[in-house]
Amino acid sequence: MRCATVLLLPWLAAAAWAQPASVTFDGERYAKRFDNRTAAGRVVEYTREGESLADWTRLVAVRHFPQQSDPRAAAAQLAQTVRQHNPQARAEVIARPDGSEAIVDFLTWAPGDDRLEFNVHRYRREPGTAGLVAWQFAWRFRSAELADPTATVRAHRKRFVDAMANAQWPSAFARPLAPGPAPR
Repeated sequence: MRCATVLLLPWLAAAAWAQPASVTFDGERYAKRFDNRTAAGRVVEYTREGESLADWTRLVAVRHFPQQSDPRAAAAQLAQTVRQHNPQARAEVIARPDGSEAIVDFLTWAPGDDRLEFNVHRYRREPGTAGLVAWQFAWRFRSAELADPTATVRAHRKRFVDAMANAQWPSAFARPLAPGPAPR
């Protein structure tokens, strides 16, 4: 029995770090398409059925930043990076007064590309996880495809920021507690 327990421990640890095959955001299901771990962290990306990482119009991602600890600072850094790459982009950061979570949302585009991309990221500390976890939702679109682009983006922005703020995400990167004596 002891041998079986020792053999199962690595599998159990890996299972605790496994991401679900799909997640739901704003009433839509997204399937896992990408999972990458590096020394700097991890990213897992999900797209809607029928979409790939090459042609997505809506994407959900979760990232782990083990070296960061301040949600507000992480969100502000992303906003600054967005503005550096696109000075015309607008980014807004909102944070909980207790500092446990922060959200940044922005609309940006690449020079010469007719697609725009709206993003909302939610940075937070999660129990059992070193550093920060950030959930992202992105919507890629062409303004020419929208009857009233300004009104549509404004309405979608509110909807997606509210959905992100209220989302009950699975615990993303929590590690199991170290084995210890059984409770009595």
